[in-house]
Parts: sequence; C-alpha cells; structure tokens
Amino acid sequence: MLNSRNRSSHSSHLLLLKGKAANLANGDRHSRLRLLAVSIVVLLITVAASTGSAHAPVELTAFVGTFGVAGIAVYVVLEAQDRSQALHEALQEVDNELLRAERTVRKQASKKRQLTASNQLKTARDHAAQMAKSARAEHAEHAKSAAAELSAKAARIRAIVTMLEDIESDHSLAEILKLAYEAQGYTVDAAVPDAEFDMLLTRKDLYTRIASRCLPAGRMAEPVDIAFLQEWIHGQALQRAHLVSLSGFSTECVALAARNEEIILIDPHMIAGWLETAGIL
Repeated sequence: MLNSRNRSSHSSHLLLLKGKAANLANGDRHSRLRLLAVSIVVLLITVAASTGSAHAPVELTAFVGTFGVAGIAVYVVLEAQDRSQALHEALQEVDNELLRAERTVRKQASKKRQLTASNQLKTARDHAAQMAKSARAEHAEHAKSAAAELSAKAARIRAIVTMLEDIESDHSLAEILKLAYEAQGYTVDAAVPDAEFDMLLTRKDLYTRIASRCLPAGRMAEPVDIAFLQEWIHGQALQRAHLVSLSGFSTECVALAARNEEIILIDPHMIAGWLETAGIL
C-alpha cells in the first residue's frame, strides 16, 4: 500500500511540474511576442524619426534603432531555439516510437519463436509417441511370434520324446543317439568296454574325449552304471562320461551323479532337444 501511495504522489508531482513547465513556456511565448511587437514599433518609430521633417538626434535614433533591431534579433534567436528544441523533441519522439516498434517486433518474434518451438516440441512428442507405439506393437508381435515358436519347438520336442520312448530296438536307439551326438559336433566311435552300445565321443579339436553308455530300452540306470563310468574315465583319462537312459534314473543314481561332476545324466528330453535344434526327425 505504501508503494501504491508513493507511486500516486510521484505521478501527481510529475503532472504539477509539467503544468508549471507548460505555463512558463506559454508565458515565455507571450513575452517574446510582446518583445517582437515593441521592437517593431521602436524600429518603425526610428525609421519615421530619421525620415520625418523633425529630425531627431542621430545618436538617439541609432540607439533606439539598435534596440529595435536587437529585440527582433532576440525574438528570432529565441524562436530558432524553440524550433530546434521542438525538432529535437520530435526526433526524440521518433526514436522512442522506433524503440517501441522494435520492442513490439521483438516480442512478436519471441512469441512466434516460442510458438514454433512449442509446435516443434509437440511434433517431436507426437513422433516419439508414435515410435513408442510402433515399438510396443513390434515388440508384442515379436513376443507373440517368439511364444508361438517356443510353443512349436516344445511340441516338436514332445513328439520326439514320445518317439524315443516308443523305441523297442536298442540298435535303433543307438543310431538315433549317434545322430544326436554328431549334430553336437562329436565324432562317434565304438568303445572297447563290454557293453554293446558304449561309445567314445571326440570333439573336432581332439582335446575333449567323452565316454557314453546307452542303456537298453526298459532298463533304469543304477549306481553300478555310475561306478562303471568312473572307472572308464579314470582308466582312459577322459574328461567326462554320459549315462543315457530312456527309462529314467534311480534315486541313488541321481544322488551319486550329483556328487560327481564328471558324470552327466542324459534323458530323452535332452536327446530330443539336440535333434530338434539340428532339424533331425
């Protein structure tokens, strides 16, 4: 409230000063006009006196004439100053108008830039939203396609497992197992041990050698099979051994294999996964 009162008082003071200045200006104007009128009258009197029948003294005539001329000269000078001041004020007002116009143009340009930036930001956001929507749709399509592919793969693996479990010929099982190993990059050779379907697997790098025992169809793996593979590994300095059984593994066999990292239990699902990945069957 104090600021408001101060501003009001300041505005009133300015108005009062402007009024006084205007009065002074008007007073000066009237004074100059009176001076001009008096100077002209004096000059006319001087001329009349110098040309009339009753001649006035030359000194007096010259003095009075000089006064008239000086008055007119003062009037001319003052008028020229007023005009110069008026011209200066007019030029100042023109400069002010130019400054105001420039500020207006700048504000309009700024608003235009802000509007352009806002439109560009909106366009960018809309584009990003559209890209995100497209990405989500593409991701959903890929996820759907991947899920369908996984479902189809699982169905193929289940079909292969069923086929393996229905095999009654041990020779057929051994042939299929050999195909699965070869698909994994192994070279498969017959092994020396006494079981008919024992195999020796060798990687192409020749540094990995694995023993594989494939149990006959219908026979569950037992701890004795684990013990045999352990002797085989140690006797021929092999890296690992596979115990293949389509009929499953006894609890004791699973526990023993869990304590021995060299022994890997191979069930129908693992074989089916190898065959499905290689596109066999």
